[in-house]
Amino acid sequence: MADQDSKNDTDGKVVEFPLHRARKPGEVAPKKDGESAEPKTPEQKRRALVVSLLSAFVVAMFFSHHSGRGRSPQSIDTRPDLASDIKTAEHLNETSLREPASGGHIPTALDDLRFGTLKNRYVIKCRFTENCSSADALKSVAFNAGANGKAVVIGDSEQFLKKYGELFRVPFDDVQGSHFHDANHSYEVFMLLRNAQVVARVNFTYFHDGTLESINIEHVKNDD
Repeated sequence: MADQDSKNDTDGKVVEFPLHRARKPGEVAPKKDGESAEPKTPEQKRRALVVSLLSAFVVAMFFSHHSGRGRSPQSIDTRPDLASDIKTAEHLNETSLREPASGGHIPTALDDLRFGTLKNRYVIKCRFTENCSSADALKSVAFNAGANGKAVVIGDSEQFLKKYGELFRVPFDDVQGSHFHDANHSYEVFMLLRNAQVVARVNFTYFHDGTLESINIEHVKNDD
């Protein structure tokens, strides 16, 4: 009788263990709806590990890039994405590596002569301005022995006059020339004519190897 009373007193306090949910050793727990019932393969585990490591790396790089010394995460600056940074770098690269003659303006005939044909190895002077303004007339060209490089070959002198004749600032419609030489140099003298009148003389002096030493332009004033 006492045992029956004791059992009745404890019936409301004892929670029975759900034996129907217990699994035997080695038994795989059932998957929820939508989950695969099969365990992950070694390949799937490796992929999951790689993804986790990459995610951690990206987060670490983000905070390393944006967080300054003594700054809290709340003070992180907002910056453009990587694509914008790449475009900006490409733009700076394109605009910072220009040739001297093309930086900021369209190359002129004088730019082409100085940096192209003469390779920036000659001193160029004009009649009235030290830096040869756009309206000034070319006066002389002389090889700079201190320049980095040798004297250049200009090729056909008459073609040179036709190409750069505008720099003399005197119109001409015909060219007549002569050639002579001595032991160390050779010379060419050209008369620039307009309406059969001489308007300028151009003297070319060459080193013995045929490279250009100097050019001198003399304007001739005619009384009309």
